[in-house]
Amino acid sequence: MPRAGSRPPLVSAPPVQAAPSPLMQIRDLRTHFHTEAGIVKAVDGVSLTVGQGEILAVVGESGCGKTMMARSILRLVPYPGRIVSGEIWLDGQDLMALDDRAMNAIRGDAVTMVFQEPMASLNPVYTIGNQIAEVLAAHRPGMTRGVRDRRVIELMAAVGIASPEQRIGAYPHQLSGGMRQRAMIAMALACGGTRLLIADEPTTALDVTIQAQILELFQELQRGIGMSVLLITHDLGVVAEIANRVAVMYAGSIVEYADADSLFESPGHPYTIGLLRSLPQRRTTSRKAPLYAIPGSVPNLLGLGPGCKFQSRCAHAVASICGGEEPPLEEISAGHWVRCRRTDHIRADPRSEVSR
Repeated sequence: MPRAGSRPPLVSAPPVQAAPSPLMQIRDLRTHFHTEAGIVKAVDGVSLTVGQGEILAVVGESGCGKTMMARSILRLVPYPGRIVSGEIWLDGQDLMALDDRAMNAIRGDAVTMVFQEPMASLNPVYTIGNQIAEVLAAHRPGMTRGVRDRRVIELMAAVGIASPEQRIGAYPHQLSGGMRQRAMIAMALACGGTRLLIADEPTTALDVTIQAQILELFQELQRGIGMSVLLITHDLGVVAEIANRVAVMYAGSIVEYADADSLFESPGHPYTIGLLRSLPQRRTTSRKAPLYAIPGSVPNLLGLGPGCKFQSRCAHAVASICGGEEPPLEEISAGHWVRCRRTDHIRADPRSEVSR
């Protein structure tokens, strides 16, 4: 019996233990935009794995390619972009080999996405209930209208929308930002068969209380229905709160890849160290000390030179070492991968220490 006041389950699947086997594998994914000015390599050789029932966070500054990688998984790359090479496997199925009809059957059912700004994703002239029901009509055409309506109410209650019987007729502008985001999550999980939820900056523009509630909801879904989550964010506080593993992305490439504990305790790439140092610290020598900032900005992907993509912003860069070919991802300890040729030097440098 569920406890009083608890939300009903979205599906009856048993919980899945932490990442015993891969659910999704991406191998050397490359998504390019062919423009008049040249080729923009938005996703440049990305490889990663999402385990069964885990939360994998992808972090990095705006413009690093996180959202375009997510859109590539769903094969929703906007024109003039296209996936030029790579493999995307979901539970042993090659998504790149599917035709549009087969991909449409997977998109919105087995793999779903919650976009960054719900007000821009929801249709302002349709009610929340109609928009959730539309997903069911597309993927469960045999479902009657009455069953659909009951399912919509169940979904709204399951994601924590109070009084769903009244809110089902509400329009997006009549809901708060947090309620709109919950409605987007209900749409993503409507079919009940979601294996992978891609969440693109799901807590942006939400206050800290609502943000905590949304994060708690993701954790409940992960534990309760065995769903995996690919969480795209620039907020390392969010990552520390819920992620099992972390992929740090910079200028279209993964530069560090590790379990969350290893990454926070012993980062190996200067970009990751910079991101961690830029967080407000509990222990500082002076309350008036300025926050650390990584110098420069993400480079224009049209004008990238040879070698390490981060070298123009890196205090440890040496032209003879960092200026040749782009360094490969190398495993510096079990399950901890870094794309840097100077990791040992950087870790030994006192400037690289991250305060706790």
